[in-house]
Amino acid sequence: MPRSDQLVLISTELKISVGYVVNAKNQKQCVAVKFFKKEEDKKETDEDGNLKLHAKAIEVAKLIKKCLVEKNQRRHLIEMIDAGSVTDGTDKLIIIMELGTETFADRMYDRKVINESDKDWLKIIAKLAIPLEEFHNVAIHMDVKASNYLYVPKNGKELLKLIDYDGAQLIDLRNKNGTIFVDDAVFTEQYCAPEFEGDNHLISRKFDIWSLGMIIHEAFVDKLRQEKGKEKLELEDHDRFMTEMKNLYDYDNFSKSYIKKMLNKSSNIGSIDQFDDKTWERNNNLVEIVLEFWQRYPKTALLVTNMLHPTWQQRLTAKGILDFVAGKCYLRELKWAKKAKKLRLFNYFKFGELKQMIVQKQRMIRIQLWKKNRKQMQEKFGNLKRKVAQIMEQQQKEIDEISMITNCENE
Repeated sequence: MPRSDQLVLISTELKISVGYVVNAKNQKQCVAVKFFKKEEDKKETDEDGNLKLHAKAIEVAKLIKKCLVEKNQRRHLIEMIDAGSVTDGTDKLIIIMELGTETFADRMYDRKVINESDKDWLKIIAKLAIPLEEFHNVAIHMDVKASNYLYVPKNGKELLKLIDYDGAQLIDLRNKNGTIFVDDAVFTEQYCAPEFEGDNHLISRKFDIWSLGMIIHEAFVDKLRQEKGKEKLELEDHDRFMTEMKNLYDYDNFSKSYIKKMLNKSSNIGSIDQFDDKTWERNNNLVEIVLEFWQRYPKTALLVTNMLHPTWQQRLTAKGILDFVAGKCYLRELKWAKKAKKLRLFNYFKFGELKQMIVQKQRMIRIQLWKKNRKQMQEKFGNLKRKVAQIMEQQQKEIDEISMITNCENE
C-alpha cells in the first residue's frame, strides 16, 4: 500500500495523463499530470532544459498562491496540487494539476462557441481576459493562445482557466506596469507581440494582450470557414495565415504595400467569398477579412484593433478590456480621432487613407477605356468604398457618444 504522501500515477506516453490521489481528503480525485522528460538542452548548455521549465512552472504556481491568497482572486488560474518526480526508474518530473475537460481551441474548432453578434464576441473576450487580469498580478504568461485556456468543472458549472506556466515571466510586484528584460523565452511565434522581435526583449503585461487579439482573429477566420461549410485550416495554412495577419498589424510598410498590391490586383477585391480552393487563405484578401470583421462587429473590432496596437503602451490592460466590455469606459484613441476617418484600420493605417486610395483607383479605372473588365472593376471598388463608408459611419456614432464616460485603463 502506498504511503499517505505518495501518488499512484497512470503513466502513458502522452504529455498529459490522468491519475488520482490516495489517502487524501478527497480520495480518487481526478487530476491532470504533466510530465517533463529529463533531457539535456544541447543548444545552449549541459543543463536540463525541461528541468528549468519544470522549476519555472512550479515557481509561478507557488507565487500565485502566495500573492493571491483568497481563492476567488485566482479562480480562473489552473491550480497546482503538487509537483515532484516519479520514482519508477525513469525519474520523470511531474506537475499535478486540477483536471479540465476541453480547451477553448477544442470548442472553437468544434464550432461550439457562440459568436453571432457583437455582444457574443465581447463576452468571449471578457472570458479570456478575466484569467489574464488575475495572472498579471504575478507574471506575464507569454504563451497565450486558444489551447492554453481550459474549461474546468466547478460545483456543477464550468470555469475557463489559464494553463501552462512553463514560459511565464515574473513581474516586479512593486511596479506591475513596468517592463522586464527576457532572455530565455518560451512562446508561440504566431501570437508573439512585436516588441519582442529583434534585439529588443523588453516586454510588459501588454505582450499577452496582443496574443489575445490574435486569438480573436483566429476565431473569426474559422467562423468564416464554418459559414461556407469548410473545415478548419490545416496547421501549415493556419500558421501562415496567422503570421500574415500579425504582419498586417505589426509592420507599417507591410500594411501599406499589402493594400497597394490588393488594389492593383482587382481580382482580390471581394475575394472573401472565394472558399472553393482548399488553400483559400492564400488567395484571400486580409484587408477584406478585417473590413468584414469591422462591418459585422464594430465594437469588437475597435477593441481588437487596440489590443493589436503596434505600440504596446497604447494597448489596454486586461482590466481595461473588461471595463470596456462592461461599458464603463471608452478607448482614448477614439476620442483623439474625433472623426472616423482618422481611426486606425490596423497598424497606423487609417480608414480615411484607405478610402482615398479607393477613390484614386476608381479615377484611374474611369480613364482606362481599353480594359475589358472595366465595368466589373468599377462595381467591385464601388462596393468596397461603400463598405468602408458604412464602417466609418458606425464608428462616428461611437465617437459622438463618448463624452460622458471615462478613459479605459492602459497603464
